Parts: sequence; structure tokens; C-alpha cells
Amino acid sequence: MPIGKRKPTLGQVELDIMRSFGWNVVELETNLYERYLRISVERSLVTLELFRAALGEMEAKGYVSRERLHGERAFRRLLAEEDLPQSILPRAPLDEMNLVIGSLKAKLKEKSRGTYVIQWSPLTEDTS
Repeated sequence: MPIGKRKPTLGQVELDIMRSFGWNVVELETNLYERYLRISVERSLVTLELFRAALGEMEAKGYVSRERLHGERAFRRLLAEEDLPQSILPRAPLDEMNLVIGSLKAKLKEKSRGTYVIQWSPLTEDTS
């Protein structure tokens, strides 16, 4: 971090969204939302629209950027751990478990919608 640059101060919602990334730098929006619901119990009634609005505000501040990943809406975390005054990485096994549960919930919702993420496999690689 350059000398004289101040660390951004995140609000609680922004901090919880950043924590929803876990160890990932890029994450699907659906995964972020489900993870957010698991790790922020007080805000677990947040609708997807309000969550998207919060992500939009964070994008305007330069904390995250919008991406496309496998044709799905995703976000990239632009702030590194050392750029923040408080830790955003999982601190306890329970934090990691909540992130995993959120990811599994998002995956189940994708399957029920009939959309699947195509994963690379060395067995399906085209060598021609």
C-alpha cells in the first residue's frame, strides 16, 4: 500500500459481503448471496435485490468489480486483506462451514432451476 494512502472503512454490510468471498477472489453472485445469508445472521432477511444494490454501491466505491464467470453473474474482490483495517478471511472453522453451506445451497438452487456449471475435466479435454 502506498505511503499516505488510508485504509477504507467498511460498513458492517460491506464487511460481511467481503467475508462472503472467503478465500476466493472471484465468486458467483448466487454463491455470494447464499454465503452472505449464512454468515450475517442479523441480516439474513435481506432480499436478493437489496443484496445486489449493496454490491452496486461497493462496485461504485471500487471494492468489487462485476465479472462474467461461466455465463453467470460474478464479482471480483478488489481489496486485498492487507488493504483493510479488519480481517475478511474466515477466522474459525464455523466461518468456513457457513461458507460451504452457502455454496451448497446455491448449487442446489442451480440444479433445481436446471442450470449447471460446466466444470473442466482432463477426461473431456479436446487434444486435437
